[in-house]
Amino acid sequence: MTTRIRRVVTAQTGAGGVIAADGVAPRVEMAGGAYVHEVWRAPHATGEEAPGTPWSLDPPRGGAVFRIAEFPPAGVDGARVPMHITQTIDFGVVLEGELTLIMDGQETVLRAGDTFVQRQANHGWENRGATRCRMAVVLLDGAL
Repeated sequence: MTTRIRRVVTAQTGAGGVIAADGVAPRVEMAGGAYVHEVWRAPHATGEEAPGTPWSLDPPRGGAVFRIAEFPPAGVDGARVPMHITQTIDFGVVLEGELTLIMDGQETVLRAGDTFVQRQANHGWENRGATRCRMAVVLLDGAL
């Protein structure tokens, strides 16, 4: 079971800075075993959201996505995300719990507060712990 993620969006108007939206992240998908809350999807550098865009793991060309991923504890379906490679540069931080980053022939455990920069390399994730793991990640299009 996943939790709801609150999303607050600001904007600049003629009257100054305003809270443009305050509610639940608009989309949750099951991706490779993790619940993925899509907080924001921007197709280009302006940062404008692209509502109604079909979900995909990768951000739009030249764009970015901001997500919160939740991995159930070991022994629950979805505790493992299989090996995969994306054309993105990913910046992430583990918010709670711990998660094993699996590489070809190597692995390391990331705990709450640990960060990572994933640069278009084959990798997988597995929650081997007894509690949920939650991480925040921003994916930037890395296609040439």
